[in-house]
Amino acid sequence: MTNPADWSQLTHRQLFEAVNSGPGRVISVAAEEHWTRIEAAITGIERRISTALARSNGGWEGVAADTARTSVSPLGAWALDAAGDARLTAGAVVSQAEHAGELRRLLPPPAADPAPAIAAGRIGPLPASPD
Repeated sequence: MTNPADWSQLTHRQLFEAVNSGPGRVISVAAEEHWTRIEAAITGIERRISTALARSNGGWEGVAADTARTSVSPLGAWALDAAGDARLTAGAVVSQAEHAGELRRLLPPPAADPAPAIAAGRIGPLPASPD
């Protein structure tokens, strides 16, 4: 894992170039689709567990049947929780991609470097910063 970026140490031009480099939204599509497929797969597992439990009620009775149902029931709840987590992850991937796209749209390009114009005498030096 890499260290987090210290964005405060970058110039506006460096930020602009970092934000506008790379493939953009398309890079997130595969991850979003992957998590959506995981959600669907886990939801299917939960349906199969629920169906099997319901069918077992028809003719299977006794301590073994009750123990099996009691042992398997939490798996269905776990599957629903896991499917929900996969859905949340897919949503987070989409949200992150939307935020990155919004940043690309809103971050203005850096101003032109005034140094060449100052050196050529076309404009005067910039006033000193009050800091």
